[in-house]
Order: sequence, then C-alpha cells, then structure tokens
Amino acid sequence: MAAIPYDLIFEILSYLPSKTLMRFRTVSKKFNSLITDPRFSRLHHRRSRDRLFALSAISKHRGSDSLDLRIFLTDENNETIHEFTRCFYKDRVNRIIGSNHQLLCFVLDNSLSLYDPINRDFLELPSPSPRRVRSPHSVSFGFVDSTMQYKVIRWYLSHGSNLVFEVLTLTVTRGCRLEISPWRLSEKHCPYLLRHSSPPVHVDEYVYWRSYDSQIVSFSLPDETFSVLSRPPCLSTKNQRLENVREFMLYGIRGKLWLVDCDNLEQAVDIWTRSDERSSNWIKVHRVGVFSERLAYTRSPFEMLDIHRDFVLFRLLHPNVVMYYDAREKTTRGTEELRGELQLCHYVDGLLSLKNVFYS
Repeated sequence: MAAIPYDLIFEILSYLPSKTLMRFRTVSKKFNSLITDPRFSRLHHRRSRDRLFALSAISKHRGSDSLDLRIFLTDENNETIHEFTRCFYKDRVNRIIGSNHQLLCFVLDNSLSLYDPINRDFLELPSPSPRRVRSPHSVSFGFVDSTMQYKVIRWYLSHGSNLVFEVLTLTVTRGCRLEISPWRLSEKHCPYLLRHSSPPVHVDEYVYWRSYDSQIVSFSLPDETFSVLSRPPCLSTKNQRLENVREFMLYGIRGKLWLVDCDNLEQAVDIWTRSDERSSNWIKVHRVGVFSERLAYTRSPFEMLDIHRDFVLFRLLHPNVVMYYDAREKTTRGTEELRGELQLCHYVDGLLSLKNVFYS
C-alpha cells in the first residue's frame, strides 16, 4: 500500500460497493481512516448515483388493524437482490420517499421511519412537537450533498401567506455516523399554498409541489427558501375549457423533475422534463395513449412509477393495473389487476448504518 499513491487508492475504492468497503475497514487503520473520511463518503456517493437500485413495495391489508408490506430490492440490471415481507401493526404505510441517497423515509399514519435497504434496518424517528403531531400535514425527505445532511420536513396546512413547517436534520459525520438533531419549527413567507392532495417531490437539493393556483413552487433544502418555476407550454393556455380537463402531477424520478400532463379529452398523457436543472425550458419527452373507460371522468388517473430512456412504467388507478410503455415501438403493455397498492422508489449505495446513530 505504501508504494501506491494515496489519491489513487482513494479513487479506486470509491467505485466499490459499500458491503465490500465495510470489510476493507477491518484490513488496517489506514483503510479505516480513508473509508470513514467525509470526503470519501461524498465521492462514493457521486460514483454510486450512476448505479441506481430500486425498491418496489406492495401493501396488502391483513385484517382491520395490520398491513403486510412485501418489499423487493433490485439492482440496475433489474435482478432481485432480496425480497421480504414486513408487517405493520395499527400503522399504515402512506408513502415511501427516496432521497437520491442511501436512506428512504417511510411515512406512516402515526410515525416516521428511516429504512436502509442495503442492511434492511429500520429506525423510527423522533416525534415532532406534541401540539402539532395530529395537525394536517405533508412530508418531504431529501439529501443535501453539499452539507452531507438528510432533511425531513413536515409541511402544515396554511391559510395565510406564511407557511409553517418543521425540519428534522440528520447529519453524516466522520466514521459514517448519523447525528440526529431535534425538530426545528420555522415559518416563512410563501403566498403559494401547498396542495396536500399533491405530495411534494424531491429532486437533488430541492423540493417541488403544485400550488392551489397551479404554480410550480420550489423549496431549497440548503437555504430553506422558496421560488416559483416557469410552467411548460401545455399549461400556459388561458382557455378555461382546457383548464377543466387538464390535470398535471409532479414526480422526482432518477434525479430529475418530471411533469405529467393528463389530457382527459384525448385520453392521453404528456410527459415533460426540464432541459437542464438550472434552465426554465421544458421539453416534451413522450405522449402516452391511455385507454381506460373511466379516464374521461377521473382526475389524475395516471401515476408514473419510473421512466428511463425510452421506457415508462406507470399505474392506472381505474382499473388498478401497471402499464409498460415502449417509446421506440409506440406500444403499451399491461399486467393483471393489482390486489394491493404498489410503490416504487430509487436509492443509491452508501456507507451508513442505522445502528451507528446518536442524538444531539
């Protein structure tokens, strides 16, 4: 090792999977010091973002007070790593939120939990301020690469120009430890009210949502400031008739912001994305025909699960089936009707362990 430049070792190890690196930490003190260096964690994260893993979860109720969640973990080649079933008693899993990093956030009826898919560990997070536990709210979860911090945000229902929210910060420290700070209450000016029926989505270091007046609002996780994005051409119409039959949803998938515009009259959806994360220009990527007898009578009947190059995976809500669209062949194939609720999100390899946590 003494004959090999330190920077070269640093570079080579950054391409290895986390489980291999965990074994390497026991080789020597130098290897352990290198792998637990925050600079190495940041470089390993950047390398890992090119190799996305996927978590698919199908929930099925078992009686009136329990729910079985069947979880499948697959690699970038769609090969199954492992699968298992976890039972949630008297607590329903409402959403599973990815962070473009290692950890996922499980939003349950009565609590929030972190999940590490690599080591299959769960960690229940501290409760927010007692007087707000039962308040109507939405949850966001994201990772700030520049500060190596996860942030969990609870957005509360607002009736004025100020938006009240609570932030839980989880900082990755030396030794790949996770430091959890107390919940912090904040209130900032934001005239665009959050639609709780359209959950916020996370892309890189921003959270996006649709406001009640159909604006696209962004929230910077590092600065905790608000701004408004320009909308794609399909939403710039002043035609009231078109406004009544168009519904759009936002998605954060594979590190990009996507907008799905549902055209109920044409029984089709248009999929848009921005040409660059710093650009205000939107590009229409696909137009997918969705043939459903209930489409013309349903708001947002389409849920996009994944999109990669020329392929789109989506779910029709009526009926509850998963569809696969191939843009090269302009074909759509479906599956049998689902007997449960399907959720899908992506994560990347990482060096954290939920057993190595402390509270500040």
